[in-house]
Amino acid sequence: MEWLDRFLRGRRELLDTPEPERAFAPDTSADTWQLASGGDNEQAVALIRSEGLSLMAAASGEVRPIDAFAGGVLLFATVWEPYSAKMIGSMRSRVEAGGVQPFGVVLFENTRDEIIATKSKAWYFPYAYVLAPKSEIMRTLFGRVPFKMHVGASGGIECFSEGKA
Repeated sequence: MEWLDRFLRGRRELLDTPEPERAFAPDTSADTWQLASGGDNEQAVALIRSEGLSLMAAASGEVRPIDAFAGGVLLFATVWEPYSAKMIGSMRSRVEAGGVQPFGVVLFENTRDEIIATKSKAWYFPYAYVLAPKSEIMRTLFGRVPFKMHVGASGGIECFSEGKA
């Protein structure tokens, strides 16, 4: 299968770089991973700015509004995608050292029960959230991950950035 080897050659070379996850990305040059066709984080952010955001803590089931994360960071990610894993991992030392508080990993594709069943032993489980029923409509608007949102002191979106860096 010489044609397959030629097709995969560039991707195989990426495995030996500091960013091996790029070998599996749809666009190896991008720092984002398109999850849903037509999805756009801009639309999600606009809706969060106008309607707010309700999140459910995976560990406790407690529902919290976005202003509960004032002065902190929310990371929107998925449980299966390499760029999300890289971003979640890169936050660990800062979070555990108390450098990012409050902090939340919003696993927007999953239910609370799914996160409890699959991520209860993960270092970030105490910080894991899912979309609360009030905000589930936003699930289809997220288009690229990871998506980091800095929440300002007043509880509104200060800024957001896509990509794992």
